[in-house]
Amino acid sequence: MFGRLIRPRTETERRIAATSPWLARLGITLAFPPHLTDYVADKFTFLHSIIAPEFAGEFAKRDPYREFFRQFDYRKTLYGREPAKQILYLWVKSLFVNYVLAAERLDMANAVEVRLPFLDHKLFEFGRSIPGSMLAKDGTIKYILREATKNYITDEVYRGLKQPFLAPPTTKRNDDAMFVMLQDILRSESFASVPFIDLTAVIKMLDGINDLDDAARASMDPILYMMASIGVLHEKYRL
Repeated sequence: MFGRLIRPRTETERRIAATSPWLARLGITLAFPPHLTDYVADKFTFLHSIIAPEFAGEFAKRDPYREFFRQFDYRKTLYGREPAKQILYLWVKSLFVNYVLAAERLDMANAVEVRLPFLDHKLFEFGRSIPGSMLAKDGTIKYILREATKNYITDEVYRGLKQPFLAPPTTKRNDDAMFVMLQDILRSESFASVPFIDLTAVIKMLDGINDLDDAARASMDPILYMMASIGVLHEKYRL
């Protein structure tokens, strides 16, 4: 009975289940918000479109998110925590390690450590004890930090939105040097030999970039850089 209740019902849930039935059931159980499930489903659909069918077929019976989750001692590390804290734990123990390095390059290149105030273990232990409802109270991100520093910062900073530090999109102009380089890599014979990428689908995607609006073109930056990085690593280290 319970299994039937958490079967994918919507088109979005079915699209997620095509990659990970476990993640689709988890999303239903934890009532993931629609904007999150739509985002995940769109990313899965896009990635399926550029993965080589033969390669995808080799892993058709494996659930990547379930395998990821099973590497953790979830009874010890996750049970009893708020759902938001569970997600944060999984994030810190997986993607965060490399993700944060991308944001630290500029600081480290200039021998500057900008996070020193947050590295004190006593502050970290206190932060762990803060309930999830206070981390983003009434939708205000970093609510506790804002209140703690309110008397020391300007009102503009206190009320400001979180701003990621990103380089300008390279895909907005066809003559951008980085965009030209990305095109060269992704259309090269070397990239064609990457075994898990469908080159025909990638070329079709590249040819269609000019038809996208500025926001959609800018959103292509991460995937183009990821694929180009795969191409460079493949050319340098393949056996």
